[in-house]
Amino acid sequence: MSTQPSQCRLGASEMRLFTAKELARILDVRDERAYALLRAGVIPAVYIGRQVRVSDEAIQQFVESGGLPLPGGWRRKRPGGRHPKEGPPRRRKEVSNGRTAK
Repeated sequence: MSTQPSQCRLGASEMRLFTAKELARILDVRDERAYALLRAGVIPAVYIGRQVRVSDEAIQQFVESGGLPLPGGWRRKRPGGRHPKEGPPRRRKEVSNGRTAK
């Protein structure tokens, strides 16, 4: 398998297409982050069946614009749907003498 980007000829100009793994290497991020950026539409991509390709122009525009955050922010949600710091405050335990423990 070649690590060189795919190339296609469009008239007089030449366009290079990169895979998601190559995009991750270019941006110096994990593969999962590159796929998430593509899935969210933050970086425009071309889909060929299940394969995804990104043009060099799309990557250049993304970098020159300063990038964009993923929708939903940086906090990772837990499987239950809540972040550990979200939700109702914890109740204090009652001690047998009627006082509350810290």
